[in-house]
Amino acid sequence: MRSLTVLLLIVCLVSALSIIWVRHHNRVLLPELHARYVVRDDLNIEWRELLAERTTLTRQVKLKNWARQVGKMSLPEADIVLILKKRPTDWLLLEGWE
Repeated sequence: MRSLTVLLLIVCLVSALSIIWVRHHNRVLLPELHARYVVRDDLNIEWRELLAERTTLTRQVKLKNWARQVGKMSLPEADIVLILKKRPTDWLLLEGWE
């Protein structure tokens, strides 16, 4: 009877120590889990941005191909390209308007 009591006491002690160890381990790992959630969320955002960029680039390529094939269009020569720059306009003093 006494050996059974000692055995039960040892089992209870081991059980209590294992519960303490598991709870401690859980408290140690919880911040790491949250940090990994943050990394996962950042990677998901980056992945969505990359998909949007790929979609945009794909549309541009498809539009260029369509313009070449269907519209028989091509890029103009570099010497005839005119680049316009927008200048700030003073709405109070427009030239030619008085």
